[in-house]
Amino acid sequence: SDFLLVLSQHFNKVLRMEDVDWSQSKIIFVSPSFNSYQKNSVNFKDVPFELWEIKRFSNNIISLNQHISKSTESINKVSTGKNTVINKVNKEVKVHTEEDFINYIGKDLIEPYNKLKDRLISLRDVEIKFKLNYVSIWKGKSVVVYINKGKKYLDLLNHRGPDNTGLFIQKDLGLFLGHKRLSIIDVSDKSNQPMQIGSQTIAYNGEIYNYLEIKKELSKSGEEFLSDGDTEILLRSWEKWGEKCLDKLDGMYAFALFSNNRLNLVTDLFGEKPLYYINSDEGIYFSSEPKPIVEMLNLRKEISPNQTIKFILSGHLDEENTGYIGLKKISPATHISIDRNLGITKNKYWKTDEIINKFDLQKSLSSNDLDDITNILIDSIKIRLRSDVPKVLFLSSGVDSSLIASIISKEIKDDILSLTVGFKNHSVNDESEKSKYIAKKLNIEHITINSYENDSIKKNISLFDIYGEPIANLTAIPALQMSLIAKQYAKVAISGIGGDEIFFGYNRYENFYKWKKLLFTNRILSNLLSIPIKLFKENSALSKIINEEPKLFFHIIRNHRAWTWLKNLGYFEESIDDTIVYDSKNILSNIRLLDLNHTMPNSFIPAIERSSMKASLEVRTPFLSRKLFEKTANIHPYLFLNKGPKTIQKIILSRFFPDYDFSTPKQGFNYPINDYLKNKNKPVNIPGLEKQDINHIWNNKKEFSWDN
Repeated sequence: SDFLLVLSQHFNKVLRMEDVDWSQSKIIFVSPSFNSYQKNSVNFKDVPFELWEIKRFSNNIISLNQHISKSTESINKVSTGKNTVINKVNKEVKVHTEEDFINYIGKDLIEPYNKLKDRLISLRDVEIKFKLNYVSIWKGKSVVVYINKGKKYLDLLNHRGPDNTGLFIQKDLGLFLGHKRLSIIDVSDKSNQPMQIGSQTIAYNGEIYNYLEIKKELSKSGEEFLSDGDTEILLRSWEKWGEKCLDKLDGMYAFALFSNNRLNLVTDLFGEKPLYYINSDEGIYFSSEPKPIVEMLNLRKEISPNQTIKFILSGHLDEENTGYIGLKKISPATHISIDRNLGITKNKYWKTDEIINKFDLQKSLSSNDLDDITNILIDSIKIRLRSDVPKVLFLSSGVDSSLIASIISKEIKDDILSLTVGFKNHSVNDESEKSKYIAKKLNIEHITINSYENDSIKKNISLFDIYGEPIANLTAIPALQMSLIAKQYAKVAISGIGGDEIFFGYNRYENFYKWKKLLFTNRILSNLLSIPIKLFKENSALSKIINEEPKLFFHIIRNHRAWTWLKNLGYFEESIDDTIVYDSKNILSNIRLLDLNHTMPNSFIPAIERSSMKASLEVRTPFLSRKLFEKTANIHPYLFLNKGPKTIQKIILSRFFPDYDFSTPKQGFNYPINDYLKNKNKPVNIPGLEKQDINHIWNNKKEFSWDN
């Protein structure tokens, strides 16, 4: 090679490679011990040669002594042997950063040095250290990671945690954790992460809302605490109860916890906080967003034709797919355990379908049931208001956020600012006037953001910039606008996400409730007569559903305008055959499970979570409560719909806000697709689609809106 850089504390092992022809190399040795060089028995002849001794480490500063340097154009002839003693010291420098070191080795060596440093991750002997920053890696064995590289990619998550950078390394096991903190509860340094107590270390994203209740339980067994935050409670809970502690948590979280030589990666029940990982030849890499891993490992994008069809059907990829080779998204309520040999075991520790199927559906609702649901919701909101920093409420004119606002105002009596996005210049539903009225009636301070106030965001950002993976939910654009404004007032926001899934709020639920007898009757007649019944408006959702299999109902009602065209696509049949189907003995429960387990964590939640965290704002969701779901899971869906969508939720809202106007029909928060695609180019190539298919989608954008 033209250049050899050796960073080693085992100098002799390197120098005894006597079969190597050094004559065509420039050699730079960096060693902790100059004596190692003096004792070796290898001769170097006609070789440009430099030797640097690492003299000391102090505060991330390396003091180097250069013992031999080439000062003239003539080739330095250096011969070393057992009797050779080199005692000349030309210069001493203090190296603060990698850039300082590059300056001393010479600009002509920067390119080969950069190529080499990307390979240093596999070298066991690297001991030169610059600023201590690590990327999250678990190798399961002793190995050293190039540190400056780790810092570079950790810094890509600055927006998720601008308040503190924390680092942890366990060299003998090859464990490196980096954490960016958004300080919400116990903003002191005592709750910085990664946090280590005894032999356990954690880095986590999110909040454990009921941490005070768990802390009280731990105190009874004599636990003493070092901080006032929820991170320590989570860590001590795992120490005491292991994985069973997850049954006690009410929160949103994604965490990496190292204990007993195992790395545990855990996600929350509904997928509110993201976690991505890849199992590569070099180890396990994991991150809260795809970008650090993608850029660090230079991952290649890959979408199969089947994934393309599923994306068209849903607006997102399914299950663990991210569109990158090897990179996986951890599903909700999942615990992945990794041993020292990088053996992986997965456990789904909470399953919504099992909860629904556990008991027969409850076909009547008592006042006590309503009281129980109300009290669970009050408690859920109350603990989600726990914060040591200011908070706001995202207020629309809908039932979900209005119910939260009513409970905060009338029951909890918390002083909170409410905030709404207005769309006066767009064809999208504008809720600003009604939300302003609601806030006034509830005596809540309120501000309205007009979407055109942040037009630069729409022009300069793409959905891929926000998500880092293929997700087509345009709600992320106004959500980012809203979050950037909200950040000026608070670090925490309360949202009504999840209300539609818990209380059957989508229009499709009401439609299936209305059609239930017709669909069942027509299927019997069709089976008997083998002919369709044409009673429906052409191209309506019902006209598309009536003669299809029940497993397709969810996809048809969300894509009914394009369904006939979709069915003629190549790969359609095999893609549909591979879709997930639930059997909870009730079609409405099946559809809700698809929303809860797939649409919500893969589209609706990311639209808010990624956008808000892009603005360093934490969003909390009172409806996504384990207790609330388990209480409502076995109530018959018809009881939620027999007086219109969200029947139960509306009854509860009436208790706190009798003057609420229920006459306005539900409207989705759909951002205009033509506004987003303005000045953007049509794709040239999409796997699984012919050129005419791409043209059809581009020219008929509004057909692909994934209806509510």
